[in-house]
Amino acid sequence: MSLYSQNSPNFTNENDEILKAIDQVGKAVQNRGIWVINRGGDRDALFESLLQKQRDFIISMVGTREEYCEDNQRQSQFNLRYAFVPLQLPDMEAPLNIVVVKGFGVKSMILLTTLQIGSKEKDLWFIIRKPTA
Repeated sequence: MSLYSQNSPNFTNENDEILKAIDQVGKAVQNRGIWVINRGGDRDALFESLLQKQRDFIISMVGTREEYCEDNQRQSQFNLRYAFVPLQLPDMEAPLNIVVVKGFGVKSMILLTTLQIGSKEKDLWFIIRKPTA
């Protein structure tokens, strides 16, 4: 992987740089694993490439990741409410799931994933834990 600068004459855009890095790592791990992208991952260009290359992902959606602190200490008990809904993005055929979690912070956490969610609570919790771990 390489570093890049937006001031470089060879720089095209941030999406291309992110996708190059994903392609390098994806090739090294033979396209196995789950891509977990927090801030800045909510972009059609990334969704399209990950879906086209059949890479599983969990991506935090825009404006949803504010950590809740009380008296400068992380809250240790959460009253979580969560749900998921199957979803299909326009112009993309891959089946996706959107997961909404309320209780980690002021705003709900919204995750988009290619992972299939079964009827067991542990399936959903596996997805919720990835961006927060």
